[in-house]
Amino acid sequence: MPGHFGIARVKDEALAASATETIVQIVAATNHRVKVVAWGVYFAGTSVTAQPVQATLQKQTSAGTSSALTVEQWQAPDDDTFDTAALQDFTAEPTKSGWEHPTRVHPQAGYEIWFPEGKEPTIEAGGRAGVEVITPAGVNPNCTAFIVFEE
Repeated sequence: MPGHFGIARVKDEALAASATETIVQIVAATNHRVKVVAWGVYFAGTSVTAQPVQATLQKQTSAGTSSALTVEQWQAPDDDTFDTAALQDFTAEPTKSGWEHPTRVHPQAGYEIWFPEGKEPTIEAGGRAGVEVITPAGVNPNCTAFIVFEE
């Protein structure tokens, strides 16, 4: 269904120092592709001199070990349900393969990007995309992350 926008977001997840963690992942249904319209991360760290966190939107090929996350409507008045699923609370990391959009973010700041129309990363039917963060030594901020998508 074109123009059906959703958001998968995780709020205030505590991150460990020197760790790699997927914060949120979306999973396209087996019968259609999904466009990633936007993604972002925000950190609530305490040190102004801390090294930046690496944050990456990436194509992922497995679920790892995780829990379900409710997908919400994004600027849509309808009550349709989404075919796209979302995951959070990863205790084992998903595998990654394919495209990625990396950046570095100060642990007291945030980053988000809205892709231009026609330039959005696409997840194939049954595919996955997630936001992964890698914290440096001594950096353990709380993290909020989201993925806005169109199905």
